[in-house]
Amino acid sequence: EQTQGFAVSVAGVELTAGEHFTVTGEKATDAGTYTLTVTAKDDSYYTGSAEKTFTVNRLSITPVVTVKETSYPYNSTIDPSDVIVKHGETELVYEKDYTIYSTWTGSVGENQGNVMVLSMESSNYYWHSTAKGTFTVVKAENPVVVEPTATVIRGGNNINLYNNYHLFH
Repeated sequence: EQTQGFAVSVAGVELTAGEHFTVTGEKATDAGTYTLTVTAKDDSYYTGSAEKTFTVNRLSITPVVTVKETSYPYNSTIDPSDVIVKHGETELVYEKDYTIYSTWTGSVGENQGNVMVLSMESSNYYWHSTAKGTFTVVKAENPVVVEPTATVIRGGNNINLYNNYHLFH
């Protein structure tokens, strides 16, 4: 939460909040445009009200992007909940503060995986271009399952033939 500083004066005389006037709209919690309203108190020597708009700008940061696991398999998909984006100790919120631009696990090796994030207009934070985190890409498990391709009866016995299996005699 941020509080807009201000001073109120009439004909060079500075007035006191609570004694001469009340104020609303001076507190802001997010980036955006706000309206501060000063209204003379009925029991003061003044009448009327005045409004002033003020803007709370988004904070320019250099975020730190990490992932929960230290490594991911080659050609895998990274769940958005595994991506952590921080400014100092503050963890930014996925789809409010940032969106994932891309993830890449195309080469095996240390720091070969990339996750890139972009700031969103709805965020109180922004950064130029994309922010990137890296991780290690490990070999993926072989998804190939070898099934029998043919059965041969030889000498009364069934022989299952698999890929690269040869009969010699």
